Amino acid sequence: MSFDKNKQEIIQKSLDAYQELKRNHREGDWSASPVEEKNFDLRDFLLQKKGVLEKFRRTYLVAGRHSFPDSPRGGFYIEWGSPGDIPLQLKIHGKIKIFWMVIKLLFFKKFKLNLKKLEDSKIGKPVPQNFFGLSITEAQIRHYYYREEINKHLGSKFDSVFEVGGGFGGLAGELLSTMLIDKYFFVDLFDALPLAYFYLTQKLPKDEIQIIARKDHEINPHAKVIILPPNLLYKVTKKISLFINTMSFQHMNLESIDFYLKEAS
Repeated sequence: MSFDKNKQEIIQKSLDAYQELKRNHREGDWSASPVEEKNFDLRDFLLQKKGVLEKFRRTYLVAGRHSFPDSPRGGFYIEWGSPGDIPLQLKIHGKIKIFWMVIKLLFFKKFKLNLKKLEDSKIGKPVPQNFFGLSITEAQIRHYYYREEINKHLGSKFDSVFEVGGGFGGLAGELLSTMLIDKYFFVDLFDALPLAYFYLTQKLPKDEIQIIARKDHEINPHAKVIILPPNLLYKVTKKISLFINTMSFQHMNLESIDFYLKEAS
């Protein structure tokens, strides 16, 4: 499934890919941890809803992170809609949390921080907090931090990047927009991939994005981003320059971590 500039076609391809990924899913060493598994039914429900991709808020469809403003706190679910749906106490909590995250970036890290670089993309309906007139989300702060750490210690040019646990594609989009990367392999559990495909095609309109959903799909040598589930990782044969995992190894079981590290090596 290759890149198409038409938004509705991209949405349909994302949802078609989800059904294909769901049919072809099988258990293995990569199987979901309890943190991920408990949200399968909710993600499945959301992906059946019309308009869900273009209105996502960095909420439960995003694997691995469940704290405002990326998603509601606790065990309840807030319907997608206008940011006005968010209760006042969560807005206050979000503003305080983002304030301290920005303060830490400014004073405890040796980054030349331009606050405008923390503004989140308007893809979907993120729930930004107004910070000195800028629209900033917790997710974007984390992605900026990871980007700066990679740039500081490893540089900004890579032949190929392999990311495990990419969620909705926020970090991938940040790196691909600001660094020189020839090929990006994006891996997550099957139910996270349709959102990542939609997000990255909107974030990177000039790049070809491919989603691999079944065994007979071959990697397109011209695609810049290849999105695939862990059971199809054997299709990746290119030598990898940079391996990334930010927020999922800590809740995986040892079998899953061992699987990914062996695949990487």
